[in-house]
Amino acid sequence: MTPMEWGRLQGFIGYGFLDADGSETFSFPEGTNDAQKYKQFGNSVSIPVIKTMADFMLNC
Repeated sequence: MTPMEWGRLQGFIGYGFLDADGSETFSFPEGTNDAQKYKQFGNSVSIPVIKTMADFMLNC
């Protein structure tokens, strides 16, 4: 899998960083190597899961 595919699985790409017109705004800084991208996604949390948990807690 590519780093961008990992990003889609975590909800960063195509979900968490869309602007008002639906354009993708997520990107890594120029020169970030693939190993670092994998590490950053591996140390993150899934945005859709956290959103669902927060919505549940707010509605309790």
